[in-house]
Amino acid sequence: MVNEGNQHYIERHPPSKTPSFKATILIYLLSSLLLVILGSLFQSLHLLSGLVISELAFVVAPALFFTLHGRYHVARTFHLHPITSKTAIITIITTVAAFVLIGIFSVLQEIILPRSEDYQQIWETILQQFHQIPLVLTLLLVSLLPGLCEELLFRGFLLHGVRKKCSDTWAILVVGLLFGAFHLDPYRFFPVTLLGILFGYMVVRTGSLFTGMIAHGTNNAIAVLISYAVKSSQESGIPLTAPPSQDVITLEALLTVIPVFIIALLGFLAGIRALPHNGLPSATDEAPAADVREYSAHDDVNHATPPEHEGEAPQDDV
Repeated sequence: MVNEGNQHYIERHPPSKTPSFKATILIYLLSSLLLVILGSLFQSLHLLSGLVISELAFVVAPALFFTLHGRYHVARTFHLHPITSKTAIITIITTVAAFVLIGIFSVLQEIILPRSEDYQQIWETILQQFHQIPLVLTLLLVSLLPGLCEELLFRGFLLHGVRKKCSDTWAILVVGLLFGAFHLDPYRFFPVTLLGILFGYMVVRTGSLFTGMIAHGTNNAIAVLISYAVKSSQESGIPLTAPPSQDVITLEALLTVIPVFIIALLGFLAGIRALPHNGLPSATDEAPAADVREYSAHDDVNHATPPEHEGEAPQDDV
């Protein structure tokens, strides 16, 4: 048994304390509200700087502030566990294959639910603003920044909280749906939700948020590169072939898409199988004895005595 003094030490220095399910949902709602009200305002004034402010101040800042202010365990809350270079490469290859698959599904969605002219005009205006800045800067704004900030919120902070109430499968699905809804775009809800589910599965399977960050950044980088390639081809007078419209789908188009779909699907499945199956630790606030020893060995605030019995694991209610 842990004596009263040692128990008090553990309660004041919880090595595994993480935010509760309720807290993570509230932070998600707060970030959504800030993004809708203030994010849209800043982006309407200046798209590029508004995007930076939105990602840093409204997407990731609330979750980081809550975690640090509450003295929660940062690594466990955000699943910050290292990965190998091999895992990173497999993640990139798998994401490229997934991009092709989701792109095909997006074309099918366009046939069933075509985008309005006003919607397309809005996106053309947004793309024109990005095309006016260097490609490297666009990659930083569209690929690196969301890959870091949005993954910290969704596959880090939020996923950990939802896993306290749901199985891993349900947590992946729920966070994926919340991720799709967060983008506030009905036309992109389905593909973005699929991406969110994929990123969540990768994080849970590998046990690290870094796979989600790499996958998210890779997906956005591909979209940016394609956008710049289309712009470059149009300027050179050699426009790239447009996808089939909702009015006509030719046999030639089908014969082209089907082999691409099969190759991408096989590559995607092979990539998923090749990812290491490390798994995430339990989302409950139960730390192994090693965590207690490590934490107490480096804590010299009051020079308190660490627990005498190494087999005892602290419990924390959040």
